[in-house]
Amino acid sequence: MPPDPTFSFSIPSVHDDILLECRVYSPPPAFFLREKPDTNRILRGAVIAHPYASFGGCYDDHVVLALVTEILRLGFVVGTFNFRGAGGSKGRTSWTSKPEVDDYISFVGLFVHYLNALQLPENGEPTLNSPHVPLSPIRTGVPLEQAPQEPAPQGTLILGGYSYGSLIAVQLPPIEVIIERFAHVSQGTAEAEIRLRASSLAAQWNKDAQMHYEIHRGESLKTPNVHEPCPSPRSLAMGGYESESGTRRPSHESRRSLDAFRRSLERSHIHLGRRFSGDVPNVGESELHLAPTQLVPPRICYLLVSPLLPPISKLAMFFSTPAKSNSGEGGVDIKLASHHTLAIYGDQDVFTSRKKLRVWAVTLWHRHSSLFRFHEVVGAGHFWNEHDDEAKIRRFVCNWVQGINQSDPARCP
Repeated sequence: MPPDPTFSFSIPSVHDDILLECRVYSPPPAFFLREKPDTNRILRGAVIAHPYASFGGCYDDHVVLALVTEILRLGFVVGTFNFRGAGGSKGRTSWTSKPEVDDYISFVGLFVHYLNALQLPENGEPTLNSPHVPLSPIRTGVPLEQAPQEPAPQGTLILGGYSYGSLIAVQLPPIEVIIERFAHVSQGTAEAEIRLRASSLAAQWNKDAQMHYEIHRGESLKTPNVHEPCPSPRSLAMGGYESESGTRRPSHESRRSLDAFRRSLERSHIHLGRRFSGDVPNVGESELHLAPTQLVPPRICYLLVSPLLPPISKLAMFFSTPAKSNSGEGGVDIKLASHHTLAIYGDQDVFTSRKKLRVWAVTLWHRHSSLFRFHEVVGAGHFWNEHDDEAKIRRFVCNWVQGINQSDPARCP
């Protein structure tokens, strides 16, 4: 039985402001009471993307939920989202997959800021990272002049996907590029809305964690005959935007209007410069900005279930060429070999032959100092419909996650 999401919400895509359905699954505070981590920061996260929306793919896919359940069980915060045209997300599936790459970037931008703002209670003191952010209902209460928070130590972020979702995951730009895109943002843009939503969600989780710790501490002081259950984590749903409607501007329109205004001022300065003294005001000075962020880029790992290879992958992207910055130096193969990567596929995959998948996987595995690992599941197809397929996926994922996290593998089923 898949867990209930901690938060269900929507964010605008940085591509064109289309609203995307999102979910975040956070381990309950009781997990960290039991594990007693060395730090009060939660530094482990994973994002799982779903299959092709036009074929019914969405974040309720049974393989996506199996991955969520297993990775969450291991103490990771897990996030999923619906690409445009999937589930309740607006818009429609594109031909080139470039908008979908931006959809994934949008969610990663939210997710890394959410992880960075999470804190466990320490010495019984409140740990609300964003005291100026109201908790529920959530509005834009963060002052623009608020000082940036101290960045957390480096964590681990798994970028994953099943089928089409894995294809998009490997097209993402380096995490440093994504973080920089959200570091300096103007109020009302999609990037600003995403950061505000991340702060709001984290503040809510921090508050709930503090409440749970206080109840637990109170229970430990009671007599053994008194037992009251601790409240279970809430599943909070929210939608819309963080900012007031009057301040919202589509990111692409904001940039376009600013450029047009700047050009207009420049022309006015040419014609009127001899008649009036003084400089033309800097347009940027009138823009309202969120405080810049300086996040420590997490260590990136990749999780690919039923990955798509050419020619199917080319067809899914309508033979468009990904930006070089997205693939990194040397292309996708070097990216996967140089990061901890796990690929899981069935030998009966209907989209790619067993021979092609095996050659691809073995070639990556044999690269010098490769961190790429793979599992070929006998009898499994692309859709993992056999009765024990999900159990196999979960076992492989568990062993791999425990390995990259240097934890006790005995907890794997």
